[in-house]
Amino acid sequence: MKVVLDLHREGGPAAVTIARVREASGVSTGSLYHQFGDRDGLIDAAFEELVVGHRAYVSARLAREGNTAARYVRTLVAAHLRWIFDHPDEARALFRTRRALPPERAAAARRSTGAFVAETIGGLKKVARANELVPLSGALGAAVLLGPAQEIARQWLAGRLPELDQEATIAALSEAAWRAMRQR
Repeated sequence: MKVVLDLHREGGPAAVTIARVREASGVSTGSLYHQFGDRDGLIDAAFEELVVGHRAYVSARLAREGNTAARYVRTLVAAHLRWIFDHPDEARALFRTRRALPPERAAAARRSTGAFVAETIGGLKKVARANELVPLSGALGAAVLLGPAQEIARQWLAGRLPELDQEATIAALSEAAWRAMRQR
């Protein structure tokens, strides 16, 4: 998958072709078609590997550190941003690929993301005390929790925030998310 990601980084989804992957990896064309089906299968596999890696990183941090609602919210935002800051090429590939997916694959990606969001919001509710959180549905909760972080990530990945202090950003957005989620 590294070859696919390298090609993707260099030229976006259009740069990923069976011929280029074969040439860069040394794997036969037949083997690529057998394992992935076609070019879209290659991109899907690379996209899925990135998604799984990001989610595993976030989930592991939540399991280790998210034992109260406040810690869970702060850890969620911090882990999400830390992964992006530590893996900018992979994060750019995720953002680019998601926007370029055809409708049926985009719908599948939305369902997968929705399931992860529901699981994550469910985890937050498990560690929260009664009436500790503002009652928000999965989509609204996700927007409140990660919306500002997503916007900063997009701008940083696009090179519009070259002087961004990553640690200060993580601290500020983690705290802002908690303040937005807690019941007053």
